[in-house]
Amino acid sequence: QNTTAGGVIPQGGKLTLNVIQALDPLKLLGKTLEGYAGVDGLVTVNIPAGSYTATIQHDLFETETLSYELGPPEQGLYEPFKRIMLHSKIVPGRVKIVLIWGAQPADLDLFVVTPFAKVYHACKQDHSLECLLDSDMRSGYGPETVTLSLMDDEAYGTLLMYGASHLTKAHIYVHQHSTDSSLPSSNAVLQVITEDGVIHKSHVPSRGIGNFWDAFSVDLRDLNIEVREKITPSEPSFEVLRGNPDPQIVMSSSKELGMAMYETKPDEMTSQEKSRSVLAAHEGFISV
Repeated sequence: QNTTAGGVIPQGGKLTLNVIQALDPLKLLGKTLEGYAGVDGLVTVNIPAGSYTATIQHDLFETETLSYELGPPEQGLYEPFKRIMLHSKIVPGRVKIVLIWGAQPADLDLFVVTPFAKVYHACKQDHSLECLLDSDMRSGYGPETVTLSLMDDEAYGTLLMYGASHLTKAHIYVHQHSTDSSLPSSNAVLQVITEDGVIHKSHVPSRGIGNFWDAFSVDLRDLNIEVREKITPSEPSFEVLRGNPDPQIVMSSSKELGMAMYETKPDEMTSQEKSRSVLAAHEGFISV
């Protein structure tokens, strides 16, 4: 019935439903229904019980397609609100890492260790690769999004100069900051998105003990993915080239770069983070 742009479809967004199988008093089987979002961002389409393929389109966002089934509540098939992740279109040469999860734990944190920095809630930016964490979400659902540039010749030349040419990857992991629930029950999902759409998706392992999900690495030269997918009690650690004017290789879990297990957070979220948390909890979410 409705989807999202921070909670709803952006105005002008188009919702298309293809009828696959339905109780068909309206003779809709095999047909397509369409609707457009108004100023309130809502799309309403009257449909009977059945199975559908839904497509959400907007000029500023990647097209999203999903299956949707509508049926009796007692069979667990009545879902009047559907959470959908819409991704803004990405310019060439940029990569987006997106973390979403369920209602609990309330606070998961996305970590991206680049060749030059550790980007997370206490250090949201790495200027070397134009790397930025958008928000620290603390009321469940997410999304937390890090956007960064692919490695150009200048950045790679810096690594070569200091004997660190092997540091071409961004390492991705998640920390459970709040103590409610557990990582395996979080339904957390990580996605890697480029101009070509979602190129990799990881689901949190269903088993494991610890507060860290060590997920995968992305090579910033060729976008190859190295999968690890394990839950661990200790923070993953990777080499990082740090310092000026004489950079040295240090470990990302060192005290110098911040240790996730001992990081505290301000009591208050920013107004933007509060707004995004409320929308995510009640309606849906969008990746900007």
